[in-house]
Amino acid sequence: MMSRPASRKKSETSQAIADLRALLGDSQQAFSNRLGLALNTIQRYEMGREPTGQVLLDMGHLAAKVGDRRLVRLFGKKYLESAPKSGLLMIPGASDEPAVGYVTQKLCGDRQIWIAQIFLRLNNYSKLEENKELMEAIRKLDSLAREGLAKDISDALRLALTMGKNPEDYPGCAHKRTSKKSGKAKP
Repeated sequence: MMSRPASRKKSETSQAIADLRALLGDSQQAFSNRLGLALNTIQRYEMGREPTGQVLLDMGHLAAKVGDRRLVRLFGKKYLESAPKSGLLMIPGASDEPAVGYVTQKLCGDRQIWIAQIFLRLNNYSKLEENKELMEAIRKLDSLAREGLAKDISDALRLALTMGKNPEDYPGCAHKRTSKKSGKAKP
């Protein structure tokens, strides 16, 4: 008599989907109906296929409704991992509405998150244009980013806050130097 092969261990996401379904008291069919998906899609998710995008967001919302923070975090993390690492989505404005932009950027570690929080606070600062020193620092940051003069964001912040007109005055800067004769970048 042939023995059955040992069943594979479920992935974290597959187990989380089954856990969410159980918390809701749904069969696979009821769960698929709730999410607007085919039954076999739910079956594949519970067998190891990874959901992406809107499905992960929808599952995160369902987890929040049943109050399971672990599942909310897991589905949110999986969504962010499946999303583009960084990007800008622009929706053009109409005659009576301004353009809208959405920025995504993967942040790793406390320092990167802290820097992003600073930029978000600046974005919400209503008197930003009135603060000439701050606007000048932001212009310098923009210039450094566009020209690739800084090796990372902390270098760009340091340079923007201390830099004069000549970036070569700051030896810690990983900037590109150009040849006066050819105008081409030197390593």
